[in-house]
Amino acid sequence: IYQTNENMQTLLVDFLDSSKIDIGQLEVSLKNINLIDIEKEIKRLITKKQLLAKKKNIEFKYNSLVDSRLYVLVDLNRISQVIDNLLENAINYTPAGGKIEISLANNKNDFKFTIADSGIGIPAKEQAKVFVKFFRATNARKLRSSGTGLGLYLCKRLIEGHHGKLCFESPARFMKPDTADQTTAQKANAGAAFSFVLPIRARQETEELFRKI
Repeated sequence: IYQTNENMQTLLVDFLDSSKIDIGQLEVSLKNINLIDIEKEIKRLITKKQLLAKKKNIEFKYNSLVDSRLYVLVDLNRISQVIDNLLENAINYTPAGGKIEISLANNKNDFKFTIADSGIGIPAKEQAKVFVKFFRATNARKLRSSGTGLGLYLCKRLIEGHHGKLCFESPARFMKPDTADQTTAQKANAGAAFSFVLPIRARQETEELFRKI
């Protein structure tokens, strides 16, 4: 019952946010957030998803190399929405016994979040449509009949609204098989990796309460 309620709430929020974006009325409240606080939020979201991951015996690997002196100008709730969606997708489309790797890094100009999985991947001929509104890949529809095709569309628009960039690759080049005892099904999964980059900002930069995207 709880999970059904969560799914319904996500569905309603996605439709409402999508409608607001279409008419240019989705507002974000941007504040200077330390990279360590971003990392804390990511860890909270991972913990929230652990039960679902454990049910599928999915192994999580986490790497972080972020500078605590640096900041990004973001709406933390909206960035959490993006990360939550990417985590949910990675878990849903990774078969039992698979792996998910999450990494955080920064240089002097950008903060980068990456999530890679050993899941079903995205067919090459359909990759150009991944961020198109309502699009779902054929293998995703076969595995899970439910889904709106709004999640990745919203993720891309939200990241771009923060002057960032969201991209992906499939197969995920750093999710290579590392054991000889993998099943045939696991070896056949191409996996996917989604990354977003946000610009590093000066601590004293003016915050924006009502930027519309």
